[in-house]
Amino acid sequence: MAQLKHGVGARSWLDGPLFTLFIAALMGNLSLSLDIILPVMPQVAADYAMDDPTRVRILLTVFVLTFGLGQMGVGILSDRYGRRPILGAAIGLYALASVLCALAPTFEMLVIGRGLQGLAAAGPRVIAVAIVRDRMSGAAMAKALSTAAMIFMLAPIVAPFLGEVTASFAGWRAVFVLLTVLALPVLAAVLMALPETCPPDNRTRIEFSVITANLATMARSRQTVGNIAVSTLIYGAMFGFVGLAPFIYRDIYGVASGFSAIFATFGLGIVGSAFINSRAVMRFGPAHMQRVALIFLTTVSTIFLGLTQIMAIPLWLFHLLILAIMAAKGMVYSNTNTLAVDPHTRFAGLASSVVGGMAMLGSAVIAQLTGVFYDGDYSLVAKCYAVMGALATLISVLCNRALNETAGEH
Repeated sequence: MAQLKHGVGARSWLDGPLFTLFIAALMGNLSLSLDIILPVMPQVAADYAMDDPTRVRILLTVFVLTFGLGQMGVGILSDRYGRRPILGAAIGLYALASVLCALAPTFEMLVIGRGLQGLAAAGPRVIAVAIVRDRMSGAAMAKALSTAAMIFMLAPIVAPFLGEVTASFAGWRAVFVLLTVLALPVLAAVLMALPETCPPDNRTRIEFSVITANLATMARSRQTVGNIAVSTLIYGAMFGFVGLAPFIYRDIYGVASGFSAIFATFGLGIVGSAFINSRAVMRFGPAHMQRVALIFLTTVSTIFLGLTQIMAIPLWLFHLLILAIMAAKGMVYSNTNTLAVDPHTRFAGLASSVVGGMAMLGSAVIAQLTGVFYDGDYSLVAKCYAVMGALATLISVLCNRALNETAGEH
């Protein structure tokens, strides 16, 4: 049975709703950093006089890639030195990298800045999951992450609006200034109010033998390895679409304005599915909820692909199909992370690092390949989601079948 695991400062605000809000703020950093620049990508390409405007997608790919690389190390550091100091350092670096992006004189320098942003953003993502795992497990952990998701998934709703409005008044560089400003309150909360949730007696030494032993334990876990693969496939398909979305809506459907409002509805779908998951996961368990979401995603994607072969998909139908797929992705997220990290209580930071890092690295490759094969035909999006969804569903069934999926048990 899942139960709370109280750490240092357990009787503080970490026992109330502010804890959920704090975790949401940490985990929403990824969506905000990615989606806020989507409306201004054409402006960035024009400002740097790029011959191929779609090449600006590298700003998304490099962020996801370094985000994955950063996760591989930050968990080890937080297991050794505690969550609080590593989290504070990561947020500080993120703010500095955002300033570098705002001042970048060349596109190459902007790419470097985005790489540093992704590297630093890994800290909040990994440590947020580790903090939750420090305090709870199983279905309770999945419920906590789902509840946080209902809040942090507001990021893809408001991010495009923030980017579009900010750029309209002060140019695209001001978007990165805004990211700097938004990071400061979270940094202040970490430095001034966050108690340490990883007590000294639960710290893991940074020794090669210890790390390799822990990695070997993870590698032997079918549940962990399988759910990393599921996360990689679904995130890869999603990031592939996100990088192409501004060009699909503008070039194929002629959406010259209002992209932010259209994209925001995806976030509403994800919030809705996260709400359903937060209520249902305690009864049915994370493995069952994950499988239901994957089957739904694959079914919708296959229908989408079939329709592309027989008709020209109108804008309203294209958007409705993507909305349904995104909603399913929202339900996949918290359950997959829970299933992958949950078996590794003693080194939750390292586990969160490896799970998140491997998934982001793999998804960055998938997303970049998706962009390479894009030739102005939106059917590529349907093909990618259908294939990735089918593979993820098969892997989910195989790697989670040993779990007891009754409510609250794991």
